[in-house]
Amino acid sequence: MKVKQSKIRIIKWTARILALGLLLFSLPFYFGYGNPIPFLNPDYSFLDNLWLMIFPLVFIGLA
Repeated sequence: MKVKQSKIRIIKWTARILALGLLLFSLPFYFGYGNPIPFLNPDYSFLDNLWLMIFPLVFIGLA
């Protein structure tokens, strides 16, 4: 029983560390794209604005 809890604990911490790494890796790309608030720049296509709305939700989920 103790071994099983240990494995679950390792899996949870691995997932947390990977999520944090992905979050720290992705945030500069998101903010480097320009204004993070969608639909303020009419030069962006619909797909660009859509991704600018989806990325914060992904970051919130990872955090």
